[in-house]
Parts: sequence; structure tokens; C-alpha cells
Amino acid sequence: MSASEPMLRVTGLDAYYDESHVLQGVDLEVGRGELVALLGRNGAGKSTTLKAIMGIVPPRNGTIAVAGTDVCGQAPYRVARHGIGYVPEDRGMFASLTVEEHLAIVPRARHGEGDWTVDAIWQRFPRLRERRANRGNQLSGGEQQMLAIARALVRNPRLLVLDEPTEGLAPVVVREIAEVLADLKSHGLTVLLVEQNYPFATRLADRVYVLGKGRIRWHGTPAELERTPEVKHTWLGV
Repeated sequence: MSASEPMLRVTGLDAYYDESHVLQGVDLEVGRGELVALLGRNGAGKSTTLKAIMGIVPPRNGTIAVAGTDVCGQAPYRVARHGIGYVPEDRGMFASLTVEEHLAIVPRARHGEGDWTVDAIWQRFPRLRERRANRGNQLSGGEQQMLAIARALVRNPRLLVLDEPTEGLAPVVVREIAEVLADLKSHGLTVLLVEQNYPFATRLADRVYVLGKGRIRWHGTPAELERTPEVKHTWLGV
């Protein structure tokens, strides 16, 4: 990948649920080492955008390039092999597997970066180390979210994609997740974050895209967004 090539480039992305045109020409980029937030109201199409990128919702039109390689229309497991760690909104826990087993079954990304061994995960997530023998259905919501992030990291991704990581979590857990993401960002990991929590997202993000009714309505820096109250009111409800 050349220095000028973004880690992720999405161009003209259209996606449907049956005949409902959910995404309409979505364009966005995430540069290497950036943390980019995709914001919008409920039903704007944020999660669908991530699912289309990951191949879970097949796009009908557009291109999706990871480090310059077009992955549009590939099966989810093939998209992931290009070095993407995906943390879905539902966290994807296996009720009968222990924390340790969740981490052990994850294949490393072929194009991954970093050195996220299981030992490194234990150091970064000491609570998971304490709970390593507990099953997925024995973890709190915050512990499940930490495990979902850890499971994505152990693939050693070059792009981490997170869908609503703070949803339904206590403020103390939200602060912990913010610390984790800030640390990952400081070490150069590229992150695409979908989030409803406006203060959480804008404190972390280098750039922001605002999605409304399936279209990108605005993009810029968090500071620029703060100076654009009409966008915040109309498309974010803040």
C-alpha cells in the first residue's frame, strides 16, 4: 500500500434490504492510522454500511477497497482475510465457550499488523485474564464487549471496525473502552467506529462522517462539526 492510499475507501456504495434502498451512494475514506467515526440517528444506515463493507449485506453498486484491493462483493470471511477485525453490534459471543476459547479459535489475518498475542491481550485486558475460564454467558455486558474487541485484536488486524461498542454499557465501562481505543489509536491502528454516543465518538475521532437516510450528509473534523450546529441538530439530534 502506498503512503497516499487510504486503508479503506468506499465509493458509490448502494445496498438494499429486499426492495428498500438503504444505502444510496455512500462515499467514505479512512486513512492509515486514523480513527474515523460514522455518526447518525437510529435507522440512518450506519450498521448497514459496516455490514456492506464486511460482505454481510451484499452491495448492489459501488467499490470497497482495503489498502487498494477491491473487496466489494466478497464473502465475509474473504473480506476479513484482508486484515479487518470486525466487532459487531451484538458482540457475537458463544455462550458455551470460555474467554480463553474465544481467543484461541480466532485465525490471524493474512494481511494483519501488530503483535497481539493472547499474552498481550491478558496484559491489556486484565479483567479478561481474571475471567479466562468463564463462559460467554457468564460475562457482564462490559466484559463481553471487551472480549469482542480482544477477539478482533488477536487477529492482528490493520483495520478495526466497531459497531456501537458503548451501547447499553455503564459509564465506567464506556470510559474503559475509550481508554482502549485511545491507546490503539496512539499505536497507529486504523479504526472505523460507528457510534451513537456523540461525546465519546468526537473525543476520539480524527474525522467524522454524518450519515442520514442512507446518504453521507457531512464530513469533517470534530471541531468543524461543533461549529456546524445545523448538522448536529438535523442529522444527529444533539
